[in-house]
Amino acid sequence: MREILLFIFGTAGSLSKNTRSCPDQELGDQCDAQCRLIFIECRGNCADSVCESVCLHEYSECNDSCPCFHDCPDGCDGCKHPLCFCKNPELDNPIYKQCIEEAAARQKKCVTTCYANNACFERCNDDFFIDSARCPCMSECPTGCPCDGGYKCQPFITSICQRYSYKHSYIISADGSFKDNRYYSTPDVDGFSLEGVRNGYLNGEIFFFGGNNSPRQITKLNECSIELISITLLNDFEIDGMLVTVPTMPNEILLCSGSAPYTKCEDFNGQITRNNPYVMNFQHDCGCMALDNNMPTAIAGRDTETGDVHSKIEILGLSGWQYGKNHPIAARCMGCVSLGNGILTLGGNKITDGENNFSDEIYLLRNNEWSFAGRLQQGVVTSSLLFFDEFIISFAGSSYSENAIVERLEWNGTHVTSSTTIHEHNHLCFHPIVFKTSPDKCVDSCADSCFSWEVKDHFFY
Repeated sequence: MREILLFIFGTAGSLSKNTRSCPDQELGDQCDAQCRLIFIECRGNCADSVCESVCLHEYSECNDSCPCFHDCPDGCDGCKHPLCFCKNPELDNPIYKQCIEEAAARQKKCVTTCYANNACFERCNDDFFIDSARCPCMSECPTGCPCDGGYKCQPFITSICQRYSYKHSYIISADGSFKDNRYYSTPDVDGFSLEGVRNGYLNGEIFFFGGNNSPRQITKLNECSIELISITLLNDFEIDGMLVTVPTMPNEILLCSGSAPYTKCEDFNGQITRNNPYVMNFQHDCGCMALDNNMPTAIAGRDTETGDVHSKIEILGLSGWQYGKNHPIAARCMGCVSLGNGILTLGGNKITDGENNFSDEIYLLRNNEWSFAGRLQQGVVTSSLLFFDEFIISFAGSSYSENAIVERLEWNGTHVTSSTTIHEHNHLCFHPIVFKTSPDKCVDSCADSCFSWEVKDHFFY
């Protein structure tokens, strides 16, 4: 069996390899060599032929995905293999550029402490070469992200907020080790503000809705510019409204409970807005909404007529809003996020013995059943959340402490296993705007009508 495997292994690459001339053959060969090393290591840990067959299958899949091989016959043109981002990393690879920038920043900081000491300068340079070698596409991570033992490839997130005279606009890495201001031009219109604005994704674009100053305005992010569009909402949409992107044909953003009577919704498809024909059964003032099995699910909130905070759940189906299983706690202003196969809720303002209390509880909705999934480091309300398979980032709007924290929650599929505070805001910021972004975006992109943090805040850990 071992001889057969070796024969197949020796010919697998040539069988899947593109026989035509390929512009990225050198990268393809480098990729195939890496696949072979992984196969050899895998097979070396095997004790039987079944294990060796699994290794061979994995090698075949690895090899097929390489540029110039079966899945990418035209090389890196249209190929999503990470190695293709190493073709011109200084131009096309934002993670490479970020890694080099961080290494250069550490070198600069080191040099400024040397005080005319050549040995110190040399040590700083040596450290830079060590750091840069760990970057994607460099010697210790030759095939790009992920880097085994090298640079930590991770998502980056932009957060934007305006509340009264305070505003911030920054990017932060998912582990909090990097944070820097980012700059966006805004409409040169008297009274324009992002205070109370909520954001949503639609067909790869980011839209902003409503706000305290212009509750029917819609703006869109165009590169590093926030621009007004000609379409407006049909109803006021204030900060305590709910929205979610619905994967229909075509995709739409559903906006609900943005203003009185807090039971109406409207749809936005990027071109027009229209009133949704279905009216909710309950008022969900400062409720939250997310997708459960692609179905919009409105969770809890406040009845503005009675003032009562409730735990009612509604699910939008083909025939309208249907009752769901109540949330475990009656609360308003919870944060919630879609998991693909469920919904996670975090925090919220609940009434205990007639008093407002910020909850630190986390609950999971799956298969129409609620279960306790963990606790936050402190009670929070009006959070904005992003889900990344193995962790969640929570940007608190307000919390018990003076600072609203940004918290990373490790997720195992059913429970939060641990959490880390990766940043703190020394102000309140209800439902901050947050979205995934590239680390090299909007570093220095505007001069007039520029939305940015007033105080420079840039750090590496």
